[in-house]
Amino acid sequence: MAAEVSAALIGVGGGIITTLITVFRKEIKEMFFGTANNSFLLGTWDCEWTITSPSDDKTGKILDTVEIDNVTGNLIKGKGKTDGFGNSFLEGKATDFAVVFKYSGEGKMKDLVGGVVLKKGSPIKIDGVWCQYTSSGLLKAGETTWKKNNSFS
Repeated sequence: MAAEVSAALIGVGGGIITTLITVFRKEIKEMFFGTANNSFLLGTWDCEWTITSPSDDKTGKILDTVEIDNVTGNLIKGKGKTDGFGNSFLEGKATDFAVVFKYSGEGKMKDLVGGVVLKKGSPIKIDGVWCQYTSSGLLKAGETTWKKNNSFS
């Protein structure tokens, strides 16, 4: 009889746990994986970078492309490509209102490291600021605008 009572209690306990997981599925997922509303970041972004510091920098606007290829909850990974500078790796984290990336160059530009903070404004355009050290040790910073590239080429 004790075995039957134990089996019944285990069955009831399993039913309660299953019900709790079903009811709180969204909260449990967010607890372990972050919010799941970041999938709009996936894809190709055309980026424009403006240097505001140092104020005497005459580089002008820098254009590049960023491909976000992995979004897992609030964790984001991707790669960038800038003509004249080469490729870079990005990884970051998203909150409900912003995305933060750290990036580093590849190959001879491996010492090019920096960070970007973007405010989530819309699923097709996000703006923010960036800061990086160049390979010569100079600190540069500015503003950036990312526009979703929806071309199918």
